[in-house]
Amino acid sequence: MLSLNSTIEIDNTTVGPLSLKLAGPASFKFNLGTGVTVLNIYSGSYSYEAWGCGGAYDSGTIGSNEAHEFYCN
Repeated sequence: MLSLNSTIEIDNTTVGPLSLKLAGPASFKFNLGTGVTVLNIYSGSYSYEAWGCGGAYDSGTIGSNEAHEFYCN
């Protein structure tokens, strides 16, 4: 059985909430406030989709034990 043995650090520097969806070894959905949040996940590579900044959308990939900053343009 897999365990939540890794993390991803998210730095939400937007001025409001951020919705983050991860798909990879498992699927996760998080609603994050501003600031730094450390998410417990399964080890591996994930594709992400993020919504924030009043409806702005971003997508990409992130691996376990990495960090990512989300910001508004």
